[in-house]
Amino acid sequence: MLSAGAKRLRQPIDMMKLYGSIDAVKEVLEGFGEDSTIARSLMDGIRACIGKEEETFQLDTACREALLAEAIIHRLQQGDTLTESELEKVIRDEALRTRVRKCKRDCALFVDKQQVYDDCRPGYPAAAVELICARAGRDAVVADIGSGTGKLAVLLAATASSLWAVEPNAYMRRVLTLRTEKMPQVRVVAASAERTHLPDGSVDAITVAEAYHWFDNDEARREFRRILKPDGYVFLLWNHFGGNPYDEQMRDIARRYRTYPEQKGRTEAQLADDTFGPGAWEKVTFDNTMRQPFERFYGGMTSASYAPQPGTVAGKAFKKEVQELFEQYAEGDRLVTHVTAVCYFGQMKGRA
Repeated sequence: MLSAGAKRLRQPIDMMKLYGSIDAVKEVLEGFGEDSTIARSLMDGIRACIGKEEETFQLDTACREALLAEAIIHRLQQGDTLTESELEKVIRDEALRTRVRKCKRDCALFVDKQQVYDDCRPGYPAAAVELICARAGRDAVVADIGSGTGKLAVLLAATASSLWAVEPNAYMRRVLTLRTEKMPQVRVVAASAERTHLPDGSVDAITVAEAYHWFDNDEARREFRRILKPDGYVFLLWNHFGGNPYDEQMRDIARRYRTYPEQKGRTEAQLADDTFGPGAWEKVTFDNTMRQPFERFYGGMTSASYAPQPGTVAGKAFKKEVQELFEQYAEGDRLVTHVTAVCYFGQMKGRA
């Protein structure tokens, strides 16, 4: 059911509708007058939307292009598509193109893998959730950024007075919405880490689980400072696989079947330094070991963004090798997988 209708998400963006909407905004401004209350409110909203809050400007060519880029990003986050040729045709500013391309990448990750990701990826231990609740305070307002399918958000929702689950990927967000639809304290937001659209100084804590390495670190840090209360906390979490006799074999299989080249990014400690200041953070680890049947072990490996799609030639060969590894090391019908949950946390005082 969760996969039903996924193809409907992949519709080309209707540029004529977007152009028409922007023209309609211009007509409203002209019709009501630039000094009218409605025009000022509309322009304030546009300035906030396109990140030019301190500028005074009319709906000129540059503003229209920035507004068009924001509209395209919104449609990408709803599951629509845009070709590179169309992007180059409609957006001339390279900085805006870069923003749109990043959104395209984020929204293309884990396509049709949302359910296996939710079913087979490790969750987060109760002790890690307790740490977050203890530092943030009970009844905290929390923003879970890059919320994915809500694996951490649903755990935090039990004690949070309000939780914003911010996720740009339409496929992940479908599962997230279904998981939280009976949790009135959770509000799902289609937005990115770099531009959450949350109010200034509105949250007691920000959590990021298995997602921070996808963010633009500088922009995300500025956005975190904007939405976080002065004494608020940020928690960055990852699950690490290690200490298993088959770790190197598992990494080798993943390497050989990658669908795109591995990109070397900053280490988690470096990301924490960027976020909090060098060494201005604490690190806590938690045991998160799993005992998995084959389908869950295989599902966890195939849920990676770079893993080949099941059913393809590469996907079938990938599954065969994963099954051989499982059978080599399994105890009965279960494989012990040692996982360590790692949490870097602190406050952003003094960080620009």
